[in-house]
Amino acid sequence: TELRQTLHHARGLQAAHPGLVLDVTGEDQPLPLAAGGLTVILQQLLSNAAAAGATRVSIAAEPARLTITDNGKGISPGNRAHVFDPFFTTRRDTGGTGMGLTITANLLAAHGAEIRLLSPDQGAGFEISFDPDRG
Repeated sequence: TELRQTLHHARGLQAAHPGLVLDVTGEDQPLPLAAGGLTVILQQLLSNAAAAGATRVSIAAEPARLTITDNGKGISPGNRAHVFDPFFTTRRDTGGTGMGLTITANLLAAHGAEIRLLSPDQGAGFEISFDPDRG
């Protein structure tokens, strides 16, 4: 699936997060994951970005890789090691379950991909690496 097809399939992503401006590069890049699965992943990452006060999210597709960064408050050094742990959340008081990134990582793993936390200068960042042989 091309990123463009996923974004078209996921028109509601922008509508669900009207406070976020999406900067997208590599829209023609094919990614080895169906639009529905990629939509679930982007929904989770955009929801987290919005909850962290982000106003802008960058989505960049390259061969076998997707990078998502935002300009929110980021992830504190003490929490970085736990973001993919089941039930870990800093937002329990506002309904966070701590399962979003765990589900995201498991969904990606089921498709031969992995997600890792980046260390951007500002905000939060994630890199999804796809197995090029599964495309």
